[in-house]
Amino acid sequence: MKYSIIICCLIFCALSGCVEQEIIDDINLVTTAGFDKKEGEEKYTGMVLIPQFLKDQPVQEERLTGESLLSREILSEIERESSRPLAIGKIKLVLFSEELARQGVKDFMDPLQRDESIGSRVLLAITRGDAADIMSEQLGLKGTSTYLTSLILHNKEQRDVPMANLHLFLNNYKSAWSDSYLPFLKKKDDGVIIDGLALFNGDKLVGEIPNEKLFSMKILTDSHTSGNYMLRIPETDELVSIYNIHSSRKIRAKQLNPLKASVDIKMKGAIQQYTGRDLTKEDIYKIEKALEKDIKKEVIALFEKFQELNIDPVRLGREIKAYSREFDLSEWRKRKEDYSVIVNVEAVISETGVTE
Repeated sequence: MKYSIIICCLIFCALSGCVEQEIIDDINLVTTAGFDKKEGEEKYTGMVLIPQFLKDQPVQEERLTGESLLSREILSEIERESSRPLAIGKIKLVLFSEELARQGVKDFMDPLQRDESIGSRVLLAITRGDAADIMSEQLGLKGTSTYLTSLILHNKEQRDVPMANLHLFLNNYKSAWSDSYLPFLKKKDDGVIIDGLALFNGDKLVGEIPNEKLFSMKILTDSHTSGNYMLRIPETDELVSIYNIHSSRKIRAKQLNPLKASVDIKMKGAIQQYTGRDLTKEDIYKIEKALEKDIKKEVIALFEKFQELNIDPVRLGREIKAYSREFDLSEWRKRKEDYSVIVNVEAVISETGVTE
């Protein structure tokens, strides 16, 4: 009897695997979608990537396109040229062109959040030029979709790109207290690179942060668990590369009239490379102070940019609201461009690493 039960279980598992395989074989599994809209044109255009797995060969991807006046109808148009039903439940990445993002992406947010098959961790990004141009590239052995997804995740988890996905974007988009941001992607030679951070006011792209300032932005949004930073020591003109930086930050309201907040940042890292001679305690002290000065200057500049664009991607308004119940949303909207920030940075070099 015992052996009969085991055999039945094995047969059931085998049959279950066959059923799943047949289902996958009967659909076109969309892994990446991209959308474009030229200024002055009425219709949106879209492209999807569908992986085709061939034995002992790099992943091939089928590219299907469509256009429509309504964003949610683009997939219906793409279905017309698809040999099998489209399934978007496993989609990993959605791209919007910079031009479309400047016009606004709200027409896409509603269908994305309403479709229960789409996960909240889907990645979003903005493309320099048309999204279709980047998606038309043949990238990596595992396909363009996997290549682009890995590029974004790697730079978020190990580098300086702030965390952003569908869930976080929608939270900020729906909130009257905060604004969203997404990474820029750009074609370069035979590949694609991260090219800064797109800043949103509501659903519209209104500004950006270049790559060299992303380190300080990530401190404000996520806090670093790893990262690299290069700086020049003013007194000696030597260059230093600091790695494995861990950081934390606290944003607090200080007073309401005039409106003032403080940003306290703590950083800890190790020296990876130093172009001077052997490091002394005095040299390490100078490096710590130079790092503190650099980060403070960059953070202040970021807040000035936020005020200029009338946005709040670091949720400063929420911190002020927590400080005073009398401070409401209408008050924040009036004073979002009129506040001062005191920035305090404490940097510690815990290891000197290898000197050059």
